[in-house]
Amino acid sequence: MDMGEVVRAPAPAAGTRPPAASALAALALAALAGGCFDTRSVGAHAGACGDCHSAQQAAFEASAHGAPPTALFSALEADAPGAAACASCHRPEAPGAPAEHAGLDCTTCHAAVGNAGVGAGAVALDLRGPVRGPTGAPGGPHDNAQSAFLTDAELCGTCHEVNGPPGFVEHTFSEWEESPAAAQGQSCVSCHFVDHRLVGLQAEGGALIARTLRLEVDEDGVELSNLNMGHAVPTGAAWARTLRLRFDTGATVSLSPRLRRDGHSVDLPLDADAVEPRSLPAGGALRAPWPTGARVVCLEYRPVSAGVAGALGMEAPEVERLICRDRP
Repeated sequence: MDMGEVVRAPAPAAGTRPPAASALAALALAALAGGCFDTRSVGAHAGACGDCHSAQQAAFEASAHGAPPTALFSALEADAPGAAACASCHRPEAPGAPAEHAGLDCTTCHAAVGNAGVGAGAVALDLRGPVRGPTGAPGGPHDNAQSAFLTDAELCGTCHEVNGPPGFVEHTFSEWEESPAAAQGQSCVSCHFVDHRLVGLQAEGGALIARTLRLEVDEDGVELSNLNMGHAVPTGAAWARTLRLRFDTGATVSLSPRLRRDGHSVDLPLDADAVEPRSLPAGGALRAPWPTGARVVCLEYRPVSAGVAGALGMEAPEVERLICRDRP
């Protein structure tokens, strides 16, 4: 049984963001013709950043952005050819670039000068220019320049805003635009960037959700609040995960989106023709009554849902019980 009502921010109107399918080209748009880079350009030092910035390199590689594509993405890519539209963000390669520029690396952000639009999955790189950073302070074996784009949420919005194909609907950037955090001048890096470690679910897991959501109970019911002021929870590829309240009677309140085709539930976004969001908006809350006979409620999380894992021939990870509360 699924129960409960969520206070929700309105979803963006259809067509307000370019679809991910328009980004079948590689991540880098800049022309990367062959030849030598100037010795003080960012391109000349690509692949060797860790020689001087070892701590930052290690932190980046330990985050989702520095890791290879997940087993989930690889399984989805193998199962559904239509998932190739996702490769521009999940498996990017710069056209004409040498091997060290393939995939996400330091230059993806530190050589970025713009993008093809929020949700387009394509960022423009200037590998012949300086290393772009938040300050542009001089020093080191390469030229430096200050870049406001490096810390702008629009850089993150290059990939973290998806409107298709089919059930791939991820409105993280749009959620941020309407959030209290955006109104206060905070961008994505205000919360998700710690000493070059990109903080997110893939690295932090359920512990991040447990810090983000607050579960309170009283005699009449339960209340789940989103303390995150930057975007909804769950967000991003929420279709792949299970996030729900489960009572000891077996009743549940799901926060994961429901994928449908012809009115029936499906597990994979490429099989869906409609998405029903159920996330908690930034600063929002959900309240549900105690089911008859219920005495305990728990917040549960599974990084890959049983349905998605089964559809892709993967082994489903164990359910994590993040927070439990007893009825007073």
